[in-house]
Amino acid sequence: MIKSGLLRTSESVSLDLLTFEDLELLRSRKITKNVGSSTNNRRYLIITYVVEFDKIRYPLPLEYCGPPDPVILQATIRRLETELAKTKEELALKANNSEAKKIYYLQKRVDELTEENQQLQEELRQLSKALGKKPRTQVLSLQKAVNHLEKCVVNERNSHHELVEKLRTDKECLAKELEKVKCSERCLKAKLNQFSNPSRIGLGDHKLSPVHKSSSRSIRMMYRRSSPSPASDLEEVSKHTVIHKTNSRKSRQDWGEPRVSRSLTKHTVSRDSSSSSTKFADANLEYQPEISTRSVSPSPSIRKSKMKTTINKSRCSSIDSRSSCSSRASTSKTTKKKVSRTDYKKLEAKIEKLQKLLQSNFLKDK
Repeated sequence: MIKSGLLRTSESVSLDLLTFEDLELLRSRKITKNVGSSTNNRRYLIITYVVEFDKIRYPLPLEYCGPPDPVILQATIRRLETELAKTKEELALKANNSEAKKIYYLQKRVDELTEENQQLQEELRQLSKALGKKPRTQVLSLQKAVNHLEKCVVNERNSHHELVEKLRTDKECLAKELEKVKCSERCLKAKLNQFSNPSRIGLGDHKLSPVHKSSSRSIRMMYRRSSPSPASDLEEVSKHTVIHKTNSRKSRQDWGEPRVSRSLTKHTVSRDSSSSSTKFADANLEYQPEISTRSVSPSPSIRKSKMKTTINKSRCSSIDSRSSCSSRASTSKTTKKKVSRTDYKKLEAKIEKLQKLLQSNFLKDK
């Protein structure tokens, strides 16, 4: 309890030092805990134990030892002085160390600042010397440089605006060209579709004319080869030219009429190349009596032989005309297909170039 009271480990235990009179007063309950000391030399150590509802005091009388020994007191004083000196030295060392560090850092900072100050002073001197020598010329040169830079900026702005306008015009031109190319592409695609579907296209006068020419030429050549004399050759050629002219007139009249009338006529030209044989055969048969009347020999045997020769010649001419027409048609189709393919490839290449140019122009505008 005394230990806990001295160390104050518990709140319920406390120590008091009182005299005898104080103790008597406590007994009579006329004084409180802390009471001043009296002249009586006797002392009591009172241990108070406080519980929830009680307060217990244990008085312990202390014996009087008399006056203290001066030697002991001097020893204690010396001991305390040495302890004080040690503590002071330790504090001084700590203070010196911290102060020394601070002083070192401050000195270093001062040296750095002095060096910077010297450098700045040298720079100031150099600048003052330079300004003192030629201040006006430097100002003028600076003004000229500023004016030159302003002019450069203005020129760059103008060039940039011009470039932007040029790019816009180029863009518009390219857009127009693209529209034209698209239109031409559509037209070429339509033509390609027409060429790829030849069954839909009807045969006209432009396809019949070479047949007539080839047939007439073949007839003339056949008559030249098979004729026995020049007089008979001239007569036969004149007759066949008359037949060919009448046939060509009939064919033109037939093509001038509508399709229904053409299909209903007897001697119409079909859309195949084999029509030339029937046409020329029919024409020869129709005009055979004229040949017999105009010929020199009126005998029936000569008439029969001439009939046979004319029929054979017309058949040969029809075969030649068929072959020539088919070959020409095939060559024209192949050439047209080749031309259309090459044109289509060229157009695709042009369109790709235009698209690239447009993309580059858009990127430049951005």
